[in-house]
Amino acid sequence: MKKVIQLIAFIGIMLFTGHTAKASHLLGGEITWECTANGKYIFTLAIYKECGGSTAGLGSTQNLSGPNGSIQLSQISVTEVSPTCLGGGSISCATSGPGNGAVERYVYTNDGVAGRPQPTTLSGVPGAGGWVFSWYSCCRPAGIANITSPTSAGYFLRAVMYPYTPAGATAPLNANPCYDNSPKFNETGSLTICAGSPFTYNHLASDKDLDSLFIRFGDAKINSAGTQNVNWVSNYSRTSPYPSNLTNAGNGPITLDGRTGEVSMDIQTATQGSYVSCYEVEAWKCGVDANGNSKMIKVASVFRDVAIVVINNCVNNNEPNAFIDTSTYKNIKQLGPKTYKTSVYPGDTVNFRLSATDTDINPSTFLPQQITFQAAGLEVSRPMASGTGCDGVAPCAQFTPVAPQVGYVKALNNNIEFFWVPDCQHLNVEGSYCNPINTFFFSMRMQDDGCPAPEIALTTFIVDVLPGDPSPLNLTCLNVDSVSGDRKLGWEKATIDSALDFNYYMVLAGPNSTGGYDTIQKIYDIDSLGTIVSGSGGYNNFYIIKSTGKCDFLSLPSDTLTVMDLTMNVIVTPLGDYADLSWTKLSDPLPYTSEGLYQVWQEVPAGSGNWKQVGQTNGTTYVDTVQVCDLFVNYQVRVADTTLLYCGSGSNLQKGRFSDKSNDDPLQLDSVSVNANGNSIISWNDTKNGDVVVYYLFFNDPKLGWQIVDTIPEGTPMPHEWTNSEADTRSEEFRIISADSCGNFSDNQLVKPHATIYLRNYLNKCEAYSRLSWNTYEGFGNQGVAEYRIWIQEIVNGTPGGWNILDTRTGEDTTYTQYNLQNGYEYCYRIQVIDTSGAKSSTSNELCILAEVPSKSKILYVAQVTNNTNRNTMELNTYIDAQADVLNFDIERALTPEGPFERIATIPKPTVGNTFNFFDYGANPKSNIYYYRVSATDSCGGRDTVTDLSNNVLLNVEARGDVSNMLSWNTYKNWAGDVARYDVYRQAEDETSYSLIAQVSSADSTYQDNFDRAVYGEGEGNFCYYVVAVEGPNPLVLVQPNGDPYDSRSNTVCMNQKARVFIPTAFNPNSEQEINRSFGPSMKFTEVSQYSFYIMNRWGVKVFETTNPEERWDGTFDGTEAAQGVYIYFITYATPGEVATEERGSFTLIR
Repeated sequence: MKKVIQLIAFIGIMLFTGHTAKASHLLGGEITWECTANGKYIFTLAIYKECGGSTAGLGSTQNLSGPNGSIQLSQISVTEVSPTCLGGGSISCATSGPGNGAVERYVYTNDGVAGRPQPTTLSGVPGAGGWVFSWYSCCRPAGIANITSPTSAGYFLRAVMYPYTPAGATAPLNANPCYDNSPKFNETGSLTICAGSPFTYNHLASDKDLDSLFIRFGDAKINSAGTQNVNWVSNYSRTSPYPSNLTNAGNGPITLDGRTGEVSMDIQTATQGSYVSCYEVEAWKCGVDANGNSKMIKVASVFRDVAIVVINNCVNNNEPNAFIDTSTYKNIKQLGPKTYKTSVYPGDTVNFRLSATDTDINPSTFLPQQITFQAAGLEVSRPMASGTGCDGVAPCAQFTPVAPQVGYVKALNNNIEFFWVPDCQHLNVEGSYCNPINTFFFSMRMQDDGCPAPEIALTTFIVDVLPGDPSPLNLTCLNVDSVSGDRKLGWEKATIDSALDFNYYMVLAGPNSTGGYDTIQKIYDIDSLGTIVSGSGGYNNFYIIKSTGKCDFLSLPSDTLTVMDLTMNVIVTPLGDYADLSWTKLSDPLPYTSEGLYQVWQEVPAGSGNWKQVGQTNGTTYVDTVQVCDLFVNYQVRVADTTLLYCGSGSNLQKGRFSDKSNDDPLQLDSVSVNANGNSIISWNDTKNGDVVVYYLFFNDPKLGWQIVDTIPEGTPMPHEWTNSEADTRSEEFRIISADSCGNFSDNQLVKPHATIYLRNYLNKCEAYSRLSWNTYEGFGNQGVAEYRIWIQEIVNGTPGGWNILDTRTGEDTTYTQYNLQNGYEYCYRIQVIDTSGAKSSTSNELCILAEVPSKSKILYVAQVTNNTNRNTMELNTYIDAQADVLNFDIERALTPEGPFERIATIPKPTVGNTFNFFDYGANPKSNIYYYRVSATDSCGGRDTVTDLSNNVLLNVEARGDVSNMLSWNTYKNWAGDVARYDVYRQAEDETSYSLIAQVSSADSTYQDNFDRAVYGEGEGNFCYYVVAVEGPNPLVLVQPNGDPYDSRSNTVCMNQKARVFIPTAFNPNSEQEINRSFGPSMKFTEVSQYSFYIMNRWGVKVFETTNPEERWDGTFDGTEAAQGVYIYFITYATPGEVATEERGSFTLIR
């Protein structure tokens, strides 16, 4: 169960009144009026008041203030409208005091019944601001929480009647007789709810005249003149008058749907008390404004003043769950949580079931709560199941309990069937030119009986009754028959809803555009696309409408098409004759299916049928230069219809006699080119003059100047080929002129000459390039040359390839050089020039050459640079292209990659095979890194190809004090397969061959050799090394003759490790270990020289001496055991070739 705050809304329409009696417990009210059959007005004033308060000012009569004075009303009813519920805590006038939600409704009227005042006559026309009908009283209850000083604020209730000019009228209607009913409210102004859950309510405004309504929040007025608005407490306003998220973050916003009138709120926290608000309902009819334009006109506004009472600490209660199953009723759409809508045509059935459930238990009866159904709206039957008695027109909407349910009150669940068949009388079709849709609102209330404030589920159902299809047709053409004068009309076929009946097309016509249109035809076939109207009727203006639906609803009219009335003046001058044309507009704008232009057509001679378009314009005048030789000429103006469904629009014909006295044909060459035959081909624009019969081609002869070389009849297809051309050997320049039927020639000086492009070339066989050159193209005029495109075709072994663009050049550049020609290829070239617009082009002669050039080496590759130890030299192995036109190969060498390189040898091209070897005896492989390259010299003596650099591997070895040798070398460069690894080989002094001791990654070029002391500890100290670089997988699959990858051996380096001495600090001649029974140095790398070793006792007596590194002291002196104690030793030794080293120290002899 949700926590709820009780909210009681009292809705009042604001009215002017002369009444000033003070009734401080008023909660608001409303004023409405009704138009009677005899043209008078019945006004109704409803006033809402708290129960238990003073009734001062609420006597049996009330007066409204109006434009013609006071309007007296009499009381017809006083009704309690407090919420109804079961159990304790219920609210009623009998039990509840002021401010607790108990409300009475006082109603006053002048209906003339039972002695009440008679309906009122209102004469005259309301001003622009409307007539205001008002009622005033003071004051508002003290418990109002959202405005300041409520007890000093009165009620100014009002309703406004505005002037109205209906469609077809030229002035607003007089209010006598009456012509309009105001909107009215179908929900009462008393509502009690408990908050704590979202709540939706609708005052359900409706209009008997089917006017369009719009609901908004209005200004609540508080003074008798209606000039002062209420003063809002902070965070409250006209558009947010209730507790909302602006007053407390736990509340929801206040929303009002202006079209449906549905207001939603979610009040969770609020101060207990009343809350002022005001609603304005506007009524709009279709009419005309002051400028005569059809539009919606506001005709009335009524206001309802709302005071809301919030009561805290209500009993938990949920509203019934009411819904329409749109999955079953698929033509009904859900617009919001409690709003549904459907659209129908007259005669369609609207049927659905509204279901509500409420599982809450009434705490007084301990039974499920009772759900009561009520409906309100203009078309709601009274009684609800009768189909009659509604405030609108019959048939009325019926609400029937679903069997076996009987009655409209049921516990736990309530199911009500809605049934309505709207008919033609539910349409207000005078509004068809604005918004022909008539909208009906139904408020369906499912209310439980929980106390103190029942929960309400208010469902709004909207029905749009569509009279038919209002969309206008499109007239596409209006053509005048040149013989009969009949008018041929065409239009687009109507496209309508499949559920809607098509009745007919109605064609209306008038002699002019100012009015007086007659219905001249009705066409009942929807597939008809046009008709013919006799020209004898004098009709020049036409439009069309369509009728659809059961109620013969007429659509908006199409645009009006007017006969294009063409007039012509023949203007005669010494230089020639002109046709001065003018005509009336077909429509403004032209039909959307047209091209948007008027086309001017000419028939030469008149009656021949030889029509051609000579111009077009978006205006209604045109001057045409007529170039015929004393002939009658017809003119017609046309508007093309792009749909081509029925007709195009055409004017009447105008005929005149014209004679040509000159030929001002603005003839211009388009371009000149050279075709595959080597002949010039010439193109020019079509003539603008209708009587040209022949063209003359001029050629600028290098010796004779401009000469006529060809006569070309009018109509000859373009381009024209001059068969005597020699454009494959020269550039040829041309002009063109025309001659008309009267023998007049156009001016050849106005024609810009064009010259063909002549392409030449120079072939350099030795350097294998072709240099192209051509003359600039002249004749494009202001456009100029954008670029030259160089096209090429290669012919290989007699097979031609396709034409491709080799390169482009700017308009100023007329040369191009193609390098790297292939021997034996045939190359064909063309030059194409393009103007800056991209629309024009010209092509040169075709030029072909045979490339008899040296054949370049396809391969020249140094496969190996290695140290040849057998010859103590560097060896190069090189792959060559045996088919290349090469004389010899230069071997070049440098000490750095950057050079300088010196040629060290020239090797003639081998007569057999595709490799050669070279031994560089001038190299020192032990000391230097050499960089080699091989270049080929072609048959022209030029350099053909040069290899990448290749180098030898130079090894360095350093002996280290930690008894190891450090090897380093440079990397091998530019193998096609890159370096796979480096193999390290070593040979000790007492070994007979080299052994592979390591394989080093190609990313590394060092290696540290740590000796195995167990192997070399007493061995010789001289070690020799070399490194071999090994190639990885070669992409050309080039390997050594034995199938191994190519490699490169470095120089060999030998290194001596210096002798080292290790002397113990004590020894025992009687030790169990034999090695400890004698004393002497242990030699590392014992190849030593200048060796001397002797021992002295502490008295300085020498007890042992030797020069043999293998001899050691056994602890005796002169044949007897030496005494135990400390002794001194002296030793001198040297590695061969090194300076001698002396060492001394002491040791202990132990017995």
